[in-house]
Amino acid sequence: MKHIKHFKDFLKEEVNLNQTRLDKLADHVEAVRSYLQSDLDGLLGMERQGSYGLMTIIKPHDGKEYDADMLLFVDEEQHEEAAAYINAVYGCLRDHSTYKDKVRRRTRCVVIDYADDCHLDLVPCTERDGSKVVCNRNTNEFEPTDGTGYRDWFNERSRNTDGNLRKAVRLFKFLRDHKQNFSVKSILLTTLVGRAEEESWRGGGTMDSVPDALNTVAVRINAFLQEHASMPIIENPVLPSEDFNRHWDQKKYENFRSKFDLYAKKIAAAFECEDHDESVKKWREVFGDDFGRLKTPTGGPSSGGGAKRAAGVVAPTVFIPPKQYARRTVVGSDTEGGRHSAGADHDAPRHFMITDRGLDDLRHSYPSLRLLEEEIVVEEEIVGDLLFAAHFDRATGRTIVWPEIGVGSAPGSDLIRDTYSVRIVFDRGNDYAVGLPTVYETGDRVAKISADLGINGADLHVFNNGSLCLGIEKAVQHRRSLVDFVTRMVVPFFYRLSYVERHGLDAARRDLWAEYAHGDAGPTEYDREIRDIAMQRPGRNEPCPCGSGEKYKRCCQDKVLEFQRRTRSRGSN
Repeated sequence: MKHIKHFKDFLKEEVNLNQTRLDKLADHVEAVRSYLQSDLDGLLGMERQGSYGLMTIIKPHDGKEYDADMLLFVDEEQHEEAAAYINAVYGCLRDHSTYKDKVRRRTRCVVIDYADDCHLDLVPCTERDGSKVVCNRNTNEFEPTDGTGYRDWFNERSRNTDGNLRKAVRLFKFLRDHKQNFSVKSILLTTLVGRAEEESWRGGGTMDSVPDALNTVAVRINAFLQEHASMPIIENPVLPSEDFNRHWDQKKYENFRSKFDLYAKKIAAAFECEDHDESVKKWREVFGDDFGRLKTPTGGPSSGGGAKRAAGVVAPTVFIPPKQYARRTVVGSDTEGGRHSAGADHDAPRHFMITDRGLDDLRHSYPSLRLLEEEIVVEEEIVGDLLFAAHFDRATGRTIVWPEIGVGSAPGSDLIRDTYSVRIVFDRGNDYAVGLPTVYETGDRVAKISADLGINGADLHVFNNGSLCLGIEKAVQHRRSLVDFVTRMVVPFFYRLSYVERHGLDAARRDLWAEYAHGDAGPTEYDREIRDIAMQRPGRNEPCPCGSGEKYKRCCQDKVLEFQRRTRSRGSN
């Protein structure tokens, strides 16, 4: 079976470099670009290269670093010798207080090692006799290159498959990094995948989806490998004078050929299997136990997490709710309805992606929410009635949410079905919103509960301007899907509010999840929790020390990485 949705989730959760790291990498690149443009003599421009330029970069495995390549185009008249180009970039960066202790030289590039888990490779590129060349510092020779041409070649191959070829590359790289029983450089692997789409390699199969592309590419590459017992020459498709065999030898090739044959057959078996659970199990033989979900006879959450739709009923979303937080007084931009999930101490704005697919998913799960102006494709405000059914499992500390209110009976004595009128406002950027959306309750329920029970707004986690404080922003910055945001943050807020209305504030504090302290103590408390988790140094596949029951990589790992980044940033200032 194809399991297209499982592949989408697996790529997002396990394979793709997460948005926090991509944002951080973009910041690094922009800072270097700004400095070199003003201080490196002869610099004509910079361009993304390698997996960064091809968009095939993946998460690092087992504490390893990820890297990004940037070509630096430098005037051909700037230096006579190849080594001088490397040395000039190195010297320029050594003169800057930020980079002087982070920079080192390699054969063809200058490397900036950041305190987090990434490094940036800067590759000087110039022209000789009308052709692009890179610089070999060890031999002091210029070597022909065409990184831009290679990127265009692969991007065309990927466009022919609606981007599925690019995702197949990521999956093969994930397989290599996690199995660790064969070795192949990314440029060589990417070339083989790209060649599998070319006319000369085409055969049966399609690339209409990610699993289609994965299976088809595996079949075609394996056929090529099995035809060559001896290591074949893998040429650069846009520079035939260059081949990538310097990254291989016969022994490494034989091992790669053998292991690829094994995994290609496993991929084919999983792809062709028609039973859902058996197919998932076969895919897990390739990608590990984090792939996909097994069906369950009860119609509840499926094995491996998540939820499924059965018999016309929406199965629940189960998760640990965010701790709520509010300041007793609201100052500055917060008073005007700005981002206040982290009060005044939040970091640089995060990007909350808004897509047509995300809006469609929101309409499906919460049909009474609507765009304020239907004719605008991407809206700044979502309004309407939020209908939900949810209960809190005190034994596990988990909130269970049904996005649709008419789901029949649900377990748990704390089941609450309710409706709130809401307004969700996005602080717009270019093609994305900045920070978390701001949410308002517009039906006067908050005011009524506050008045009836004599509870002030701060203790209900409501700001003076009427907006809701949903949690410490640093703790929830990875929530970027609209449905995820509403289900995991907005619904729990109103569930707790309804619980207070029914049972009182003291009961809510006794029976439900904890709260952060008011004022500046709240973010400090959050940082202390994350620091304690970081000090335990959990493995990414071990249970998270926070007690959620989730694997560390799916729970607090990104929060710890963000905390460590902020701590290092403060230390360097």
